Amino acid sequence: MTPIDKSEIESWGKILDAKGNFPRLIEKLIRETTPKSTYLQMPSGSSVYMGGWDGVVNCEEKTEKVPSGISLWEIGTNGDEIKANKDYTKRTEDSIRHCALNLC
Repeated sequence: MTPIDKSEIESWGKILDAKGNFPRLIEKLIRETTPKSTYLQMPSGSSVYMGGWDGVVNCEEKTEKVPSGISLWEIGTNGDEIKANKDYTKRTEDSIRHCALNLC
């Protein structure tokens, strides 16, 4: 198997198809590295244009990249650091509000 380097991933992330397929890649990585009982909701394809969290994971044991319990995921392919920070702030506020309502 030939390793993929950073520049290849960055180039792939710039094509339109990557936006809908990136969640599929993340989903496969999560499924391969967590117990079979892990709950995973990671919309892909045209569903990436819907609002809300990009993923919800409930893993019963901590792994190297996935925490135990419920985790809410925000992912992207455009490389825009300003947008990423803005999304992070918005989602952090959403998760605090979500937990304040005892929904987490």
